[in-house]
Amino acid sequence: MDSLHASEAARDAYLNAATVAADEIEANFFVNMAQILRGYGEKQHPITGITMVGPLTVAQAKAGPALIPFALDQAVWTANADTLSQRLKRKRELQARGFTVVEPVGRRLDIVG
Repeated sequence: MDSLHASEAARDAYLNAATVAADEIEANFFVNMAQILRGYGEKQHPITGITMVGPLTVAQAKAGPALIPFALDQAVWTANADTLSQRLKRKRELQARGFTVVEPVGRRLDIVG
């Protein structure tokens, strides 16, 4: 996560959240989110900060927009995914509130598999 240019405290908060993952599926979810952040930071705009808002990871980009990575390749449903989906609601609701939803992000960023 060095390429994210995020503060040590922000990285620690992210890592602490990842280390309490309930199982391998949730741990992989955090790995995938880190890959999205790395790719975005390298290909789009540098990441200047990371904030954990409950189970959500919110990254601040240098260019101004905030990024909420949400990795659901195979739609594995866990308690964490359920919590996140309840907070994010549907894609249309996010777009109606001014969010930009990008799918599939792997085609725009170099995600290491």
